[in-house]
Amino acid sequence: ALQDALATQRGEIEDMLAAAEAKEASAAQDARSTMLRGAVAQIQVALDTGGSFAESLTELEQAGVAVPDILTRLADGAPSLIALQDSFPDAARAALKTSREAETGGGTLKFLRDQLGVRSLEPREGDDADAILSRAEAALKAGHLADAMAELEALPEDGRVELTDWMAQATARADALAAVAALRQQVMSK
Repeated sequence: ALQDALATQRGEIEDMLAAAEAKEASAAQDARSTMLRGAVAQIQVALDTGGSFAESLTELEQAGVAVPDILTRLADGAPSLIALQDSFPDAARAALKTSREAETGGGTLKFLRDQLGVRSLEPREGDDADAILSRAEAALKAGHLADAMAELEALPEDGRVELTDWMAQATARADALAAVAALRQQVMSK
């Protein structure tokens, strides 16, 4: 009877040890998952502010997470939406000026408009450069970067050339946002 009681107690102790080990493994997995989610959240904040997220990328890489190349290239700071919004008016003026120079006709009104650099600040209908840029700027102000970039595709080639640098920054931001979304999915599935 004593041997049976000892065997029962040994079984109970082994069960408690197994349960404790399982809880410890679960806690370690939860801690890892929390760290990964936190690193991704820090990257998102850095993208929103234009700050560096190199440290967060290092944490992810050390945890064995495959980091997209675009994030590695922009780790020291990606263009923020605010920076793109702030730089757009100057780029739009240059694009509009170049587009208007390529136009023919228009007479005195066109001459005055070109000399004064007048452009629409409210979105308006039409397929001329001014209308396209006005809709792109409205989309950008609303935070719809993809819509702004899509509008700019309709801009005449001469005008698009003036927006090359701005478009490169906008594309880098859009690619970085897509990479963070994919990274978030990857982390959530672990």
